Amino acid sequence: LYMAGILADDGNLVILTTSPNTQCLPYHHRMPFLVPDIGVEQWITATPQQAQSYLELAWSDELLIAAA
Repeated sequence: LYMAGILADDGNLVILTTSPNTQCLPYHHRMPFLVPDIGVEQWITATPQQAQSYLELAWSDELLIAAA
C-alpha cells in the first residue's frame, strides 16, 4: 500500500489527498490518496484525466487507525 505524492526537483514532497472514507471521516475531512500495490503502475502511467478520476475514488478497504 502506498500514499500518492509529488516529488519536486528541489526535494519538496506533497502528499495527495482525497475525500475521506467512512472510517477516516470522524478524524479529518481529508485522507491520503492510497494506491494498492497492484495499482502503482496504473497510477504512474495515468494521463492527467485518469489520475483525476482515480483521486475521486474512495478507499474502501479497512485501515488500522491508532492514536499517536
